[in-house]
Amino acid sequence: MLVTGASGFVGRHAVRRLLEDGHAVRALVRPASLAVFARDFPTVETRPGDLRQPASLAEACRGVDVVVHAAALMAGADWASAADYDGVNVAGTRHVVEAARGRAYLVHVSTVGVLGRPRRIPADEGQPYGGRLSRYERSKRDGEIVVRAALAEGGLRGTVLRPAQLYGPGMTYGWPDTERAIRDGLARIPGRGDARLHATHVADVVEAIRLVVAEPERAAQDVFNVAGPEALPIREVFGIIADAVGAPRPGHVPYPAALVLALVVGALPLALRPPRLRLLDVHRLGFFRHHHVYDVSKARRRLGYHPRIGIREGLHGWLGARSGAEAPA
Repeated sequence: MLVTGASGFVGRHAVRRLLEDGHAVRALVRPASLAVFARDFPTVETRPGDLRQPASLAEACRGVDVVVHAAALMAGADWASAADYDGVNVAGTRHVVEAARGRAYLVHVSTVGVLGRPRRIPADEGQPYGGRLSRYERSKRDGEIVVRAALAEGGLRGTVLRPAQLYGPGMTYGWPDTERAIRDGLARIPGRGDARLHATHVADVVEAIRLVVAEPERAAQDVFNVAGPEALPIREVFGIIADAVGAPRPGHVPYPAALVLALVVGALPLALRPPRLRLLDVHRLGFFRHHHVYDVSKARRRLGYHPRIGIREGLHGWLGARSGAEAPA
């Protein structure tokens, strides 16, 4: 198995689980992360590489049966330009496809974010790509289009997995920022917070990868949503985070006021935005107003996918451990 992005959030978890299952794993790691990764995974064959350098990918794919493509420039990189995102998530994915074509089965880790605001709830895999997407989501959509086109053309066998709202140990963007804001008493919920959020523990995502790797014929040339066992109102998710870190539950602010503030803050360069408001933007506000819930029935039926980790259990286990609190039984 070759895992791209092996030093990243999903990649590290995937490497660990594939090793536990007895697979021989080769890891593609950025040179800057190579020493730390090799220390943490001494039995894994590591290869320095960069998605933007096709030669390093072609070499890494030699003799490989399966490529788990988990590398990406993630949504938390607020400093990144559209060109940065496209260089890694689109052009880099194209390079992975070319390196794997005719050699290895490709498991492409995409995101439900390519659907934008779902038109129907729960959103299934047949919904069209969204129109109002962030820079990250647009790049992941375009990268997924590259993979799906190659699967349709022939010469490449593979599967596209779309995780929903990831969280879990080792995450350094997104939810950790929300946790800090709640812990510091700075978080407020725009509106009532009734919109449901389908948060997914990274262990359930890795289980989906494992199921595809174990029997790829069940998943070949198709796309699957991968989401947790439940979707909760976002106010309840924020309350669970507050309970996990021993902080008061966040209060509420009128949605129109939050929207006006987000428009003002969004017009400022990142360096000039007040630290407590850097998470506030129009795109993120959409999660407080619109349901983001995903249908995983196809993954259940075809892959035998059964997500196990509920939001309360997962957040308490992760954030409670981070804060030194005892996780609930």
